[in-house]
Amino acid sequence: MRHRGGVARGRVSRLRHSLRLLFDQKVSSFDGQHFKLVEARCNPKPLQPRLRIWIGGQGEKRTLRAAARHADGWNAPYIDPTVWAAKNAVLDDWCAKEGRDPRAVLRSVNVGFYLGADAVGAARGEALYLKHWGANNPRGGFFRGTPKDVLAMCEAYQKAGVHRLNIALREGPYDWEALQAFAEVVLPAFGIRRPA
Repeated sequence: MRHRGGVARGRVSRLRHSLRLLFDQKVSSFDGQHFKLVEARCNPKPLQPRLRIWIGGQGEKRTLRAAARHADGWNAPYIDPTVWAAKNAVLDDWCAKEGRDPRAVLRSVNVGFYLGADAVGAARGEALYLKHWGANNPRGGFFRGTPKDVLAMCEAYQKAGVHRLNIALREGPYDWEALQAFAEVVLPAFGIRRPA
């Protein structure tokens, strides 16, 4: 069913009514505008006493407001540090309007991974990037080139307030040498030790 304003707006509206309901209660009954539950059960329950809810997206009016109101974490995909910082500021504003401490919401970004360990690998990564996204992709949240080429970008994400950076791998082929080089070059620059 389409709601006024489109499918996404309707989903976010329903989220306000139902978030955590089935996870937090043994038996749930609810009679709301969009749906009705009568003695509904959701089993097995999560192992955690309170399941963390993450909301992903960039919509400033509804998505970020829903994240400020309900989420333990917010994630935005494939945007550069400048755009991410602007969206992050909007989330902070929504937290203030909702009376919520903005530090209660973890912040992350998905970054497309198209690096190579060296110039030859970087050329392969660039060809794969163009295959996946085309030459005119307006988004800037992609690691391209070699690991040394993305150090400044990682630093900009960190300064913008990103708590977690998620490497997003689309369909392969995957360049394992590039991932290893990223772990050896980039992670130590931010005080992250590579797992043994």
